[in-house]
Amino acid sequence: MNLTPFAQSLAYEIAHELHDISPDEAIEIALDVLGTIDPTGVVDAGHAAVMVSKGDYAGAGLTAIGIIPYIGDFAKLAKWYNKLGPKRLGRLIKLAKSKFKKVEEVTKSTVQANKARGDAFRDEIADLMRKEGRDVQPEVTKQTPFGKRVIDIEVSKDGKVLGGIETKTGNSRYIPSQRAKDEWLRQKGYPVDLVRDP
Repeated sequence: MNLTPFAQSLAYEIAHELHDISPDEAIEIALDVLGTIDPTGVVDAGHAAVMVSKGDYAGAGLTAIGIIPYIGDFAKLAKWYNKLGPKRLGRLIKLAKSKFKKVEEVTKSTVQANKARGDAFRDEIADLMRKEGRDVQPEVTKQTPFGKRVIDIEVSKDGKVLGGIETKTGNSRYIPSQRAKDEWLRQKGYPVDLVRDP
């Protein structure tokens, strides 16, 4: 089964914690427990798809119900309650929450580091524009029919707004909603150029 490193790690710890279950059961428990703490339903949907591919349609249905907050979580955990008992199941949920919190912390620090890198690149491009005699304003909000668009750098010369610059670093995506807003702005006489830091 192709699991994320997080789910694999949790499955390994569950198998280590519970010596009387098979590795396949450990994976099933890990995914069910992860599904109870994942607010998006992605884990449950993926787990249900895996169960369908294995021919376990009843299990897939029960897992798919897990997408429904609280009710579905209760249904999934109820199937493990009889096998594990309340104390062991509670320990596993606590273990999963602890691991999930660590992943959230790492993700948050990664997002913050990426933002800092992006802001530094934006500021570097703004400085280059200033050296070329342009006036720049970072983080300018424009309203479009598709919602607001925050332009990384607005460029002006002699009081006349020339347009905007969208800066991207690394693998940052220039998502379709940004492109649609930028195209609308371009058609209204406000071009937005993309500058990417390799």
